[in-house]
Amino acid sequence: MVYTTSAYWQRGENDSALLLQHTRYARTPFVLACVCAAEGEAQAKAGAYLTKQLLQWFQKLPQKRIAKAPGPRLAGLAPGLSAFFQKTDGEIASCGLLPAGDRAQVTGIFCAGPCFLLFHRGSSRIFLMQQNLHGGCVRAIPQKTWGDKTAGSAGEVFLRPGVLQEDVGLLIASQSMVDCIGQEKIGECLDVTQMSGKAQTDRHLRELGRLAQNLGGRHMTAVFLQSGGEEGV
Repeated sequence: MVYTTSAYWQRGENDSALLLQHTRYARTPFVLACVCAAEGEAQAKAGAYLTKQLLQWFQKLPQKRIAKAPGPRLAGLAPGLSAFFQKTDGEIASCGLLPAGDRAQVTGIFCAGPCFLLFHRGSSRIFLMQQNLHGGCVRAIPQKTWGDKTAGSAGEVFLRPGVLQEDVGLLIASQSMVDCIGQEKIGECLDVTQMSGKAQTDRHLRELGRLAQNLGGRHMTAVFLQSGGEEGV
């Protein structure tokens, strides 16, 4: 399994935060992609703090150990990742970065080989791109279908483990971006049957962002990963 990853962050005034890490241990790729959609100074600071802490969490992971058995190891990481978000929420609250009861929005994915943990809280959207008999297709992954994924209240982060097939794409985008362009246009711009390699995915994601900006999108950010095919970092 190899991954090609791309990121988009709207230039100018943008309170959203973005994190993308793509590394490899031996033959196992590791990807951490995260979007913290935000509008306003308080949410901007909270998202920046959360992504900083999440990067440190990623850098401390025992990649050698995980690479030996990605599926069981990622399943074992889920409770710790849930606890990480709870701890970070507490730190944000104690520093007064957000009003009482508010939480930083966060949506992302952690991949080790073909195995993944999706995590989500807030308004950002997740889309899966794959190939069918008629070419490329896209479908949204709604949080309400995840079931019991360690989250017990509306303020907690939902987690979903799984395995990615080869030759699929995953887009995580702020709601502000999705509202401007819609699911159909996302599928057209990020058709996995028409993209191969980082240069192409970068270009297609930039075009998607440019289209959304022309339609009035603000504070927009997105990350895209494609499995299989030509490797790119």
